[in-house]
Amino acid sequence: MNYLVLDFETTGLDPSFHEACQVSAVFLNQKFEKYAEFNSQIKPIYPERIDPEALKIQGKTLNELNNAPKSSDVFRALIQFSKLNIEPSIIVGHNIAFDLQFLRKLEENHIETLVRTEKYIDTCIISKIVLQSRKLIPNCKLSTLTSYYEIEHNAHNADSDANATAKLLHKLYLASPKLIEASINEGVYQYIIRSAYIIEPNSSFIKSCEKFLEKNGFLSSKQLLALANICHQ
Repeated sequence: MNYLVLDFETTGLDPSFHEACQVSAVFLNQKFEKYAEFNSQIKPIYPERIDPEALKIQGKTLNELNNAPKSSDVFRALIQFSKLNIEPSIIVGHNIAFDLQFLRKLEENHIETLVRTEKYIDTCIISKIVLQSRKLIPNCKLSTLTSYYEIEHNAHNADSDANATAKLLHKLYLASPKLIEASINEGVYQYIIRSAYIIEPNSSFIKSCEKFLEKNGFLSSKQLLALANICHQ
C-alpha cells in the first residue's frame, strides 16, 4: 500500500474558471517513508483569469508563471514520473476535495488518468476527529496542524504543503491508526457514524447524520465534530 500526497496551488478558488499553477506530489511507502517527489510550476492557459490575490498569497509573479512549462507537459511528466516509481494506491491531501477538482480538470483536458484509485485520505477531516473535537487545536488549517506537531512548513507553496501533509499523515496514523485504515477501507464518514452508533444506538441525531450523508455524500464540519465527541465519551 503506497500513498500519493498531492497538493495544487491555483490561480483562484473556482475549478470551473481557474487553473492549477503549481503541482507537487510526494510518494510514500506503507511505512510513510518518502521514496519519490515531483514538483513543478505550471503556465496558465488563461492568464487573464488569474486572481491577483492568489498570486500574492503564494508569492508568485505573472512573469514567473508565464515562464513555467505548459500544463500538458507538466501533467504528462507527472504521469510518467508516477509510472517510473511504485504506483500509489491511495491519494492523500489536506482538503483533498479541492485538489481533486483541479486534478480531474487536468485529467479531462489531457484525456489521461494520474492514479486509478477511488481511495482517498483527507488529513483535514482526520484532524477534526482526532484533534479539534478534543479542543487540542482551534481549527484544522494546515499551518495550525504543522505548528501543533512542530512540522517545518512554508504555507501556500505546493511543494512545502505536500511534504508537510505527508508528515502530518504519519503523525495522525500514530495517533489513530484505526481511523486512517477506516478512511481507506470504508470511508471516514461511514466509520464515525458506525462508531457513534455503538455509543448511542438509538440516537436520532446520528440517524439524521446518516441520512444527510446518504443524500449529500459528506458530513458538515459541525456534524463531524459532534459525532467525534460522541465517540470520545
